[in-house]
Amino acid sequence: MVHNNHIRLLKAMIHLKNEGFKMVFTGSDQGNMKYIKGKISELGLEDDVLLLGLVKKMS
Repeated sequence: MVHNNHIRLLKAMIHLKNEGFKMVFTGSDQGNMKYIKGKISELGLEDDVLLLGLVKKMS
């Protein structure tokens, strides 16, 4: 199940992208990556949302 906040953030990004904002999602795929990528495409946000996956902590 996709967390509703991901979808809310993506919908908000529609309004923010015209202001020059970008969005970054991090973390490992918990089984929802395909759905999130589909929503990003559906909303036309391919150039505005980065999916970095799991990011290692820098020391």
